[in-house]
Amino acid sequence: MTSRAIPFPTERARDAAPPAVRRHLPRVRPLVVFTLAAIIALFGMIYGRISLDRNAFELQRLESRIAQEEARYWNLKVESAELMDPVRITGAAEEMGMVFPERRVPIEVDGITIDTPARSIDTGDLTATAGSP
Repeated sequence: MTSRAIPFPTERARDAAPPAVRRHLPRVRPLVVFTLAAIIALFGMIYGRISLDRNAFELQRLESRIAQEEARYWNLKVESAELMDPVRITGAAEEMGMVFPERRVPIEVDGITIDTPARSIDTGDLTATAGSP
């Protein structure tokens, strides 16, 4: 008695799966890819929203700090204007004994001589050069 040899499986035989299994395999892969893409997009949207919220909180903190510093600036401007008030300065000077002199008295210091009078700026002949091209 002789037995027949078992045929070597060919490519066609390996691809031959039962019809029920073969129908579901191609549909699973796109579904998995779509699900992964949807999950990645969802987490991306969540991260973007968190980032926007974080930036909004930082912006709100900076705006409140700007408002505080602006109020401080205007308070300092008012204080500066009050301190530069001529009436206040005159009153404070009089309290310290400072008064305007009734006449000016030149003071001469020994050892210092002024040889030349104060210099004036030499403007030259501006009328002649102003009209010429």
